[in-house]
Amino acid sequence: MFDRLLSLPHASWKARALALLMTSMEVLIAWQQWPHRHDDLAIARWIAWFFLVSVPLLLPSLLVVCVFGRLPKTWQHFPGRLGKTLPQIHAGIAREQQEQRERSIKP
Repeated sequence: MFDRLLSLPHASWKARALALLMTSMEVLIAWQQWPHRHDDLAIARWIAWFFLVSVPLLLPSLLVVCVFGRLPKTWQHFPGRLGKTLPQIHAGIAREQQEQRERSIKP
């Protein structure tokens, strides 16, 4: 488990700040919605359950970023994706095309 965690790339300070903000929002909203989970109003109940279910789905990846400082694979496309230079993008495309050619030639 730790091998997989350590193989993830380091999170930037922007990703950590975003994760900290989202974690605090998730916990605060879930805490506020907890008393409304049995409300008679269907919309309030739906909103409460939506936020109570989203916490266990989002919180683990947010805690990986906040606590361990690693970037899960689902988050890797957010920060730094647009920070690549044009030569880096072209080199990546050329590398992928070369790999495809090598795979197509081998039986």
